[in-house]
Amino acid sequence: MASDDEVVRSDYLEIDDEGNHSAPSRDIEGTIEDEFSNGSSIDVLIKGVSGLIVFLSVSIILLWATYQSADITFGGPPQSLQLWEDQYREMTGLDEVNYLDGNGVGLCIVDTGIDASHPDLKSANIVAWVDLISGVESPYDDEGHGTAMAGIISSKGGLNGVSPGVDLLVAKAISDDG
Repeated sequence: MASDDEVVRSDYLEIDDEGNHSAPSRDIEGTIEDEFSNGSSIDVLIKGVSGLIVFLSVSIILLWATYQSADITFGGPPQSLQLWEDQYREMTGLDEVNYLDGNGVGLCIVDTGIDASHPDLKSANIVAWVDLISGVESPYDDEGHGTAMAGIISSKGGLNGVSPGVDLLVAKAISDDG
């Protein structure tokens, strides 16, 4: 019988009925954790497999990025807004729920505000506004983050948001300096 924490090196381990280990092959390293009457529980460190997983993951990401970049111009506007939007909707699964546009749903954005005059948000249905920072009665955004979030949700125009039909309730709770 082997003792706890004994290191066994092998490509595979054979354990006979008496719990004896034989290590007939190469260089996989493991530590015996527990022993039972008919065998042992062994944690095996497989460095080659983890390296292969990282390599495959990076390869898949690069292939995906190459596929995506064939139709999208980086560092500038998309060649085709419709093509970009279709790919985005497919990539995120939104194409499966195209019939849902958020109509009848109220959504509250608590952020830096909203620029209601932004071209893509002119059609947004802003039903409530409150400025918890300065008490200003008209919607504004002196930082831009809240407007960007509202655009992702409810923009209509160049690119459509994920739910352009929602009723927006906007609370400015973050100042321009965060």
